[in-house]
Amino acid sequence: TACIVKHATPCGFATGADLKTAFEKAYAGDPVAAYGGIIAMNKPVDLATAQAMTSAEGGKWFLEVMVAPSYAADALELLKTRWKNVRILEVGPVNTYDKADPDELHMHKIVGGYLIQQRDLLGVDESAWRVVSKKQPTAADRRNMAIAWLACKHVKSNAVTIANNDM
Repeated sequence: TACIVKHATPCGFATGADLKTAFEKAYAGDPVAAYGGIIAMNKPVDLATAQAMTSAEGGKWFLEVMVAPSYAADALELLKTRWKNVRILEVGPVNTYDKADPDELHMHKIVGGYLIQQRDLLGVDESAWRVVSKKQPTAADRRNMAIAWLACKHVKSNAVTIANNDM
């Protein structure tokens, strides 16, 4: 999975059979908004993914930050060579919902104090979905709805999430 964020809102989000495919689909979601953004990936970055990232928009794509569990040595070298000022963050294994601590609290500084809340660990629970239309969703429709559901919880109020083809 790859997610490209601009101004704290996802502008491209996709899953794929491999990280390169996920990146390409996430980038295709909105290449204009992706310029100057942040990309987060949930798998180690391999050379094929790094090559796809560095060649996007004919090599003119600009990034501020990239985050991944780890980077293959050749991928990291390519990324560092292409982008001299990008912050490349290696965060270790990604904590999935099923391994996350449900008691972990998030704290946000606000004027006059702090907002403390539990993490939103709700994933996709298709058993709770109700189809209220005559047309039943296909398996592909359900996959796209799941992706939209996961992305939607990270967009700003009044934002719109559109999903198709696992992106």
